Amino acid sequence: MPEHSTHANLHTLLEAVDRIRFHVIKLQEATIRKTGICQLNNGILVIRREKVPARNVSGKGFIVHRTLSMFSTRTRSFSRALPSSVFNCCVIKKITVINCSSPTGTTDEYELDAFYYQLGEVVHNDKVYYKFVVNARIGTANESEYRIGNFGLKGEG
Repeated sequence: MPEHSTHANLHTLLEAVDRIRFHVIKLQEATIRKTGICQLNNGILVIRREKVPARNVSGKGFIVHRTLSMFSTRTRSFSRALPSSVFNCCVIKKITVINCSSPTGTTDEYELDAFYYQLGEVVHNDKVYYKFVVNARIGTANESEYRIGNFGLKGEG
């Protein structure tokens, strides 16, 4: 998708954001050239991460509702494929949102295993109570094994 088209789509989304009930919207396939964080006049926080050149990692980001944007303490990247945003919603509780993309079919099995190992380490070692991982393929290619689906654990065999 051309860069001007992506900016037009983002602008359209930001215009419609007052009519949508949301807390955090995940941005995917962003073709921006530079990482940036900006807060709009209406309080909405837009966080964008650049695409990794010459790698199979697209740009990612978040649109954060004004009720949470004041609590956003930091954004961080566990790796180029795992950007996240951390929110302090009160003194005790924190929320981590991890925006990740599973490697595509062009990656070899070693890189795929390394990605999921790293994702598992991030989820288990991050010291927050609530964690949300978005856009990760969960499951296996083997039909006899269990996988997590829309409505819980499923047995395919």
